[in-house]
Formats: sequence, C-alpha cells, structure tokens
Amino acid sequence: MKIKYLKIALIALGTLCPLLSWAQQTFKPVLTTGKVWEVGTFNCYDWDDGSPSETGRYYVAVDGDTIVNGLDCKKIVIAPSDGLQPSRTFVAREEGGKVWRVKNDGTEVLLFDIGLKAHDRVGAGYVLEQDVVCANGVYRKRLLIDSGVDQADAEYCYYVVEGIGINKDEWLFNNAMGIAGEGEYCRMLTCSENRVVIFTEDDFAMPHSAITSVNADPAKAEMYDLQGRKVDQPTQPGIYISQGKKMVVK
Repeated sequence: MKIKYLKIALIALGTLCPLLSWAQQTFKPVLTTGKVWEVGTFNCYDWDDGSPSETGRYYVAVDGDTIVNGLDCKKIVIAPSDGLQPSRTFVAREEGGKVWRVKNDGTEVLLFDIGLKAHDRVGAGYVLEQDVVCANGVYRKRLLIDSGVDQADAEYCYYVVEGIGINKDEWLFNNAMGIAGEGEYCRMLTCSENRVVIFTEDDFAMPHSAITSVNADPAKAEMYDLQGRKVDQPTQPGIYISQGKKMVVK
C-alpha cells in the first residue's frame, strides 16, 4: 500500500513540476500600497559604547500607483517622524524580484534583486549566503551580501529579504533620496503593512528556517507529503515536496 501511495506522489510531482518551476520565479513584492518602513539614521563613527547614536528617524511609505514611460511604478513618500521637515517623494518600479529607482529623466537604477543566489556578483561584492527565514508565520527568501565596501565600523555585509527590502546602509531608500547625511548611515527598524508590523530589524539576522526554498505566493506553493497528500502547512517533522524540491521540516 505504501508503494502505491509513493507512485501516486511521484506521478503528481511529475505533473506539477512545470508549474512549480515557473512559480518559483515569482517573489513576494516589496512595493505594495500600504507598506511603511520606519528608518533610523545613525552616526557612522560613534561606536565608543558599542551602540551608535541615532541622529534621525523617518517613515517611508508606498503611496499608490503611477505610470512612467508606459511602465507601472509606485510613488514613494519619505516623511521625517518629527514633522519638522517637508516630505519628499520619488518613484520606484518592481518586476521579477528586482526593484529599480526611476529618475526624473526616466532612467532606472537597480537597487536590489532578490532573485540572486549564493556566489552571484553584486557590484563590488557578492552574495555570501542564500536561505529562508520565517517571521510572523511567513517564509521569506533571504540573501546575505558582502558589499565589498566598508560601510560603518568595518561592517561590510547587509541583508536583503523577500517582500521587505534591505536592512541597512545601501538600503532601498537611502540610495534613492539620500536619507542619511554626511557621516551617517541608514538602518531599517520596522516594516509594516496596513499598520501591522510584519518584520523588524532583529528579524533580518534570525536563525534560518529548516525550509530552504520558498514561493512568493502561498496559494501556488503547493506542498505534498511522501504519500502524495496535499499539506497546507506542515505540522509534523518530516520530508515534504514543494516546488519540485524536497524540504526537511524539523
């Protein structure tokens, strides 16, 4: 009987593989309307007590859709938390896991690409590690990137997380609008969606999940046990099949 179920599972997997191969190329979007990042700026050189002093705080929000050169883009608003300075805006675009800043002349600058994998080159640096983290019950792809540039107190590395963005220094909106001033660097503190915090600064460096691959759309990330039965969410340790790959849940 077990052999019969295993054959069914393999047949189902063979049918699903073409669809799953396509699905794994999609990612949870970063630029969704209603998403807000709380960002802090810090003194690059103030490390005497092991904790740099905060010099400012901003809220960065996705504020609806716009069209640039016939392409679907998002309006991004940056507002100081103290309300003493005027807000600023810019335009960004996202497609296939890549996010670009769109300049006033219509040219684009690639800010990051969550579709990269371990050992891929990124500017002067490269991707050190690729894994998956789970925050608030949501699995997200994570990249650890060596920038190749001394950013703050010899910290060369930064994280990129699917659906969230970059955690510090080369963070998405620092490059786009220059949030940090001279002698400062940027750090993402929280990411919220529709006023609910979905990711925090500490989540970037959390231990990786036992699951090593993740799909952007949970509805498409169909999972099966070795008996060929569909599993909405694994509740028991074991081996599962998703996106044509084995996943070990401990």
